[in-house]
Amino acid sequence: FSTGMTGSEVTGDNTGQWIFVDRDGRVPRKIVISNKTYDQFPNASKPFGFMVWNHEKAGITSTAWKGNNKSKQAFMSLGFDGGKKDDWLISPVMPDCEPDVSMWVRSCDSKMPKEQIEIWVSKGSANPDDFVRMDELTLPGGWGRLYFTMPAGYTRFAIRAVTENSSALLIDDITFAEN
Repeated sequence: FSTGMTGSEVTGDNTGQWIFVDRDGRVPRKIVISNKTYDQFPNASKPFGFMVWNHEKAGITSTAWKGNNKSKQAFMSLGFDGGKKDDWLISPVMPDCEPDVSMWVRSCDSKMPKEQIEIWVSKGSANPDDFVRMDELTLPGGWGRLYFTMPAGYTRFAIRAVTENSSALLIDDITFAEN
């Protein structure tokens, strides 16, 4: 990962083969915690889908905005007012071995609607139009572990953030192993 913060632009983040797709084209809301606004991070005033989030570099100490096990970094999708997110986090190509996938997920702000995600799979393409939806979930306020097994013949998965009027979704500690 890159830090996702100062000096890092979403289009140039060093995220390996992970792909971020922003299909809603909307500028996410500013982060407000206890009446303090946090908006000093790259692309804060531009549309973006997922980003690599580092709570320390943003100056946020609230546990709700830290990665799993209080880590410094996680993937994040911010919401916006007046609409539904359409942000995609697309995995690297994996072997066609029906791998087991695990990740930690959470909604950041208990005062906002809980985050909703969809799990999609493809046979190798990174184009969201080529994915097939597997499941839809509403996430817990705190960290929760998500597991699923990739179907035979599918080699990519995507997490699609679809919440309306939401705060933020964090995804951390993604692992996949041959089944």
